[in-house]
Amino acid sequence: MRRTTPGELTAHSAQRTAHSAQRTAHSIKNPRSRTCLWGRYAPGTSRSALAGGFTLIELMIVVAIIGILAAVALPSYSRYVTRAKLPEAFSLLSGMGLSAQQYFQDNRSYVGAGGIGGCPPGVGLANGSSKNFNFSCTNVTATTITMQASGISADLSTITFTLNQNGVRATTSVPSGWTANSGACWVREQGGSCS
Repeated sequence: MRRTTPGELTAHSAQRTAHSAQRTAHSIKNPRSRTCLWGRYAPGTSRSALAGGFTLIELMIVVAIIGILAAVALPSYSRYVTRAKLPEAFSLLSGMGLSAQQYFQDNRSYVGAGGIGGCPPGVGLANGSSKNFNFSCTNVTATTITMQASGISADLSTITFTLNQNGVRATTSVPSGWTANSGACWVREQGGSCS
């Protein structure tokens, strides 16, 4: 067996170092070739470094899913917000009805001067409106009165509820797409359900 001289060891070591440098230079130029023949990754790289980020198709799928969810959720949410504002009108109109009956008991007439929005004194609201509705009285005679709540905001602007001296409720106008109920009630949702 032949012995290796120290000079041969140095030459062999230099060849290995040059080969390693070529491999490293090649992997820097071409990131996909960071593996050697034995399936190991070049020093300083890992599998996660090779597979980072999202593809364009993945991002487009996520945007499409978000768009579909928004298209379904937004109309439902806006209907929900509109329905949530209606009890304010129902409650205040009922209170006005009780005040009107009390006024009639005390004065034997619904006609009275000094009220707000055409209502007898003490029947209407102090300033004629609440957060979402304007309140007024129409058809005021000695024996009749009709109290009315009309929406203020954009989503309520086409809604009008009335209550007369006999306690008969009516919905005289509803938003586009809602079903108006012909019964004596206040429509509380899009399908025409009453309260």
